[in-house]
Amino acid sequence: MQIKDNIKVSIMCTIMPIAIGYMLYRHHHYRSAVIVLAVMLSIAFLSLIIPKFGNFIHSLGKKIGSFIGKYIAIIILFIGYLVAVIPTGLLMKLVRRDRLRLKKPDTTTYWIDNGNTSKDYELQF
Repeated sequence: MQIKDNIKVSIMCTIMPIAIGYMLYRHHHYRSAVIVLAVMLSIAFLSLIIPKFGNFIHSLGKKIGSFIGKYIAIIILFIGYLVAVIPTGLLMKLVRRDRLRLKKPDTTTYWIDNGNTSKDYELQF
């Protein structure tokens, strides 16, 4: 048995305000908690009475969820790049550190000697 879209909306609109209202109540936003509870319960009631309204809200929620799934992750990763990687790169250029050793040395080889002259291959790992 498949649940109709308007009933899905009414179920979500009765469950969601409990969590949102609890969070607002915890942070002493009593008026906001009551407003959220009233709006969500009225949407739930309207979606039960007028099935087309519930279907519209359900399709709108699906579109918003699809947008969030596609674009918000990209936006968050871009903001993380702007906040973490670019300032770190600029700071490393200001301090003149080359941790990746990207500047070409004036030697004939790129071999880096680690200073370990031990030839004991029994305990190498």
